[in-house]
Amino acid sequence: MNVSLNLKRRSLKKFSNFFKANQIIINCYSNFIIHSFHMSEEIEPHILRKYEIIQKLGKGAYGIVWKAIERKTKQVVALKKVFDAFHNATDSQRIFREVMFLQKMNNHDCIIRITNVIKAENNKDLYMVFDFMETDLHAVIRANILEEIHKKFIIYQLLKTIKYMHSGELIHKDIQPSNLLLNSDCHLKVAD
Repeated sequence: MNVSLNLKRRSLKKFSNFFKANQIIINCYSNFIIHSFHMSEEIEPHILRKYEIIQKLGKGAYGIVWKAIERKTKQVVALKKVFDAFHNATDSQRIFREVMFLQKMNNHDCIIRITNVIKAENNKDLYMVFDFMETDLHAVIRANILEEIHKKFIIYQLLKTIKYMHSGELIHKDIQPSNLLLNSDCHLKVAD
């Protein structure tokens, strides 16, 4: 009986230690959930007055992208909401650099063109408006529809764009198929 009581005490202590250790994880997870809750997919009314949302295109760690139509011009665009863009100095700098570089390179054929930057009313999020592209290279590779001529044309455009960026002492750091946008004419634009 005494042995059984000692085992129960040890089990209870192990459980207690396990719970304490996992409480830290639970608290971190709860903070993540609370922080993530603020990263809403909701679009603010002042944006909806300017853009009609057609469909959600994707969601990543930093934001969400929709296909939209600009109400005034009827132009199809990609609307990107950057979550908590000013959360800390690092995020603010990253977003600022992205906007500045994109604005400086707006004249290049193979770099996605940014057409507007709009501050959210909550002073946390940021909306960026880009030319719309129909798909990305990742989706095209999965669909297995590329002919040899398409592959050569994509590589040519990509190398031309990398050369242009490097001539301005800019390194992309995240060239991957999902960041290489394509239209039905196989015209490429580098994004992100």
